[in-house]
Amino acid sequence: MHVYFLIGMSGKGSRKALLRLLSRREILDNVLASDIVFEILDARIPEYLRNRFLERVAMNNGKRLVLVLNKSDLVPRSVISEWVNYYRDKGMECIATSASMGDVRAVKRILREAGREIMASFFGAPKVGKSSLVNTLKGRKSATVSRYPGTPGYTKGIQVYRIYRNVY
Repeated sequence: MHVYFLIGMSGKGSRKALLRLLSRREILDNVLASDIVFEILDARIPEYLRNRFLERVAMNNGKRLVLVLNKSDLVPRSVISEWVNYYRDKGMECIATSASMGDVRAVKRILREAGREIMASFFGAPKVGKSSLVNTLKGRKSATVSRYPGTPGYTKGIQVYRIYRNVY
C-alpha cells in the first residue's frame, strides 16, 4: 500500500485560497493514481473546509472517499457523532480522529482492510493536521510540523512517506 501525503499551499485567509491546495490537474492526477482518497477536515469546521471538486473527482472515478474529521479532541463527542451521522446520511464515509492525541485507529483500520498493496492519498487545507496524522501513523516524526500555531503553509507541496512496510 502506498500513501501519498498531499499538502496545499498556504492561503491568505480567503476560503478560495485555502481550498486551492493543488491545481485541478494535480488533484485529478493524484486521485486517479489512488485507490483510497482521504479528505482531512478540521472537526471544528468541517463544512467550511470541504473541497467539493476533490470529492466529485473521487466519486466520479470510483475511488473510495473517506472524510476524516481530525482534531476531534477539540469538539464534544456529541457534536462529532452528529457530524459523522450527517455525512453518513448523505452517503459519505466519515471517521473521526485526533492525530495530536494519537487516536488514528479508524484510519489504520481502513488502510489494513485493503489487504493488498494500494495507494492512498491525503488531501486537506492547511492546518487541518495532515502532517500530524502522517507522523502518528508512522509512529515517529517524519513530516515536518510548524511549531507556530496558526501559521499555514509550512509544507509546500506533495510529499511521499513510508507509513508501514508496504505503505508509502
